[in-house]
Formats: sequence, structure tokens, C-alpha cells
Amino acid sequence: MKKVFLLLTSAMFGIAAMAGEAFSYDESEKTLSIPYNSYGKGYPNNPSIGWQGGGTAGIEILSEAVFDASGNAAWVPAKGETFTITISGTADMTGVLKFFIVDESEAVDYWGAWSGSFEFNVTEGEAFSEKFPLKISNLTQTDNQKPSFGKELSVAALIIGYEMPEGSKYEDSDKAAARTITNASLKVMYTEAIEYEDPYVELEYQGPADKAEDGFKYQSTTLSTAKSAASGKYVNVSFSGKAVSAVSTLMYTLIEYNSGKEIYFNQLNKFITCKSDIKAGETVSLQFSAPLDADMKEASSQLKDVFLAQSTEELPSIVFENYSLEVDVTDQNKYAIPTAVNEVAAADFAIEGGMVYSAGVITVYNVAGQVVATASQEFNVNTLAAGAYFIVAEEGTIKFVK
Repeated sequence: MKKVFLLLTSAMFGIAAMAGEAFSYDESEKTLSIPYNSYGKGYPNNPSIGWQGGGTAGIEILSEAVFDASGNAAWVPAKGETFTITISGTADMTGVLKFFIVDESEAVDYWGAWSGSFEFNVTEGEAFSEKFPLKISNLTQTDNQKPSFGKELSVAALIIGYEMPEGSKYEDSDKAAARTITNASLKVMYTEAIEYEDPYVELEYQGPADKAEDGFKYQSTTLSTAKSAASGKYVNVSFSGKAVSAVSTLMYTLIEYNSGKEIYFNQLNKFITCKSDIKAGETVSLQFSAPLDADMKEASSQLKDVFLAQSTEELPSIVFENYSLEVDVTDQNKYAIPTAVNEVAAADFAIEGGMVYSAGVITVYNVAGQVVATASQEFNVNTLAAGAYFIVAEEGTIKFVK
């Protein structure tokens, strides 16, 4: 991808600094300080980012990463370029650390988003270590409430912010004091953009998987072609794409997303595993259905498709090229419901004396993929008619023939 390079003048640095003070990182002293953000707002039960820094330090650290990689001292970022941030140390605060890349020029009101954000919790006095990518995803101001909407971004800066825990009394905190990380190490690695075949979808890096043996997790959330959903119906998914990297497991769920509601990520069906052991370069074509939760209310606003993937390799993202996705909701399932049987340790999940026990909900499917029974924590298989079934719970899936 062609890159455009420019000289960062002292005037540009001055403009960027107007958006807020710079964070400071002393590599020799191993300290990183985040200044109080006088432009921030705080609320007793939902504090904003009260401490935040970018400015000249945020510009320089990205420029130096590019310089180290390519021999150029400064640049205008291109879509798809990635900065992998590695940070460790011991924080003098408890709450959330947030990282993102924004444009700090007056031309875009000081806050045009080059990237999405990454955040994690820290505890006062406890050591932490995190590694994550920030990918350049926007090239213009995307906030349509600002006069600069649609204007090209020009000055990229790494921003580090700190947010107090929910319920903190913001007005009682020492807002004048910087928040400090001691024994700190901050490293930034730059990776050039990769050209993908259109159309494509990226599953963004979400960090280590819940179980270490599963490697790392990735997620994409896109507006669904499904328009409404209700209890007793089925979501039908037709998906195809070429995996650029290997994927251990690919899962899907339909959600209702509404930032105005208390629950803005309202999952409408349990994650369903649609394929495992996808090889790098493999083209997959999948059609499957899943029952919507029996206790869900009717949902129609902002339905979104969520793909969750796992990989043993740590990557900036997982990409599917030549991507196609069509989703709808119907009274009967159009496609089969995936019923691949996972290996489950007998001690964790088994039929004992005609009973199945689980820590959560138990769902029984017939071979056509239809739900024939549900139960909470225990289920008597003797109530089933003769036939073959798949019994699914949070501990796994087992096949049962009566």
C-alpha cells in the first residue's frame, strides 16, 4: 500500500498539544504518567476518562515506531496499518486503562478516531502486562455531529486514558494529581497494511482466550440483514469466505444492540459453533440455523451478527476474504442446526441413571435440529421418545440414542 509521508512541524505539535496535555514516559526511570484531563467530565455512577494524555508524546511514539520499521520519521497513516502496544508495570490506581489512536489537529476538532479502543482493568499496587493491536480503521472524521464530519484526518497520536471504577466519587478525587505507572515498559511495534481481496471482514483481536489452551479470541460485530426476532423462531445464516489465517473455532450469535438500553449487547441465541479447524487459505461455505432463546422478548432494533473466533496464533486480526453473509429469522429453521459432538469428560457431563446434570440450561435437539426439550440443571432422558438426540449444555454436547 502506498504511504504518504510528511514533516511534522513545531506548529503542528503545538496544535496537537491544545487538545490536552501529553502523557510522559521515562524509559530510564521506568515511569509513565497520565495527566488529569481538564476537558473531561465526571459523573458519580459513570465517570468519564478523567485522566488522559496524548499530545506530542502520543505523536512521537507512533512516529518512532514507523521510523524504526521503515526509515521514515513521520507519516500520514493508511487504513489497515497496525500498531501493536505492549505495556507492563504497576499502577497507583484502580480502574480501567484505555488506549486508542486519534487525530489531535484543530481541523477535526481535536478528536477524529483513527482506530477503535482497547481497555483493561488495573488494580492499585498490582503488576500487570498487556499486549494488543490498534489498527487504523478510519481515514476521515466519522462523528456526524461535528462540523468536520467527513474531513480527512492528518495527525495521529496514541492516547492513554484512565477511568475510575463505576460508582467512584469523581468530585472527591485528587484531579490535579497525575496517575502513574511504575516499573513501566511501553513498546510500540508498527506493521504495514495488508491488501485483502474485497469484500472482506476483520475479526478484531480481543486478547487471550478464556482458557489458555484455546489461544486467542477475535470478534466482529456487523449490522445484520435480519430485521426482527422473537422467541420460538430460528436465525438462519448463510456464510462464505476465504480464511487468511488459520482459525481453531468459528462461532456465531445474533444480538440486539442498542446503546440507549441498559443491556446494549442483548444476545438472542447461544453462541453456536459453525466450524472448527479452518486452515489458512481455506474457503469455507456454511449454512446453518439456530433456535432463538425461548425466554427472549421480541427484538427489532439494531440486530447485529457477531462472529467469535479462536486461534492458537496471536494476530492483529482474523480476516475472511471474498466474504458473504446473509441472515434472516423464520418460524422454522431453513438449515440444519450444527450438532457436532464435542469430546466431554464423563465426570463433567454425562448421563447418570437416566439423568443429565448441568450448571446451567440443558437443551435437547433431535437429528433435524429442532428443540424437543429444555430444562434447568437436570433432565430425565427417560421422558424422550425413541430416537437419536443431541443434549447440549454449557459443559459440552453429547449424543444420546434411545
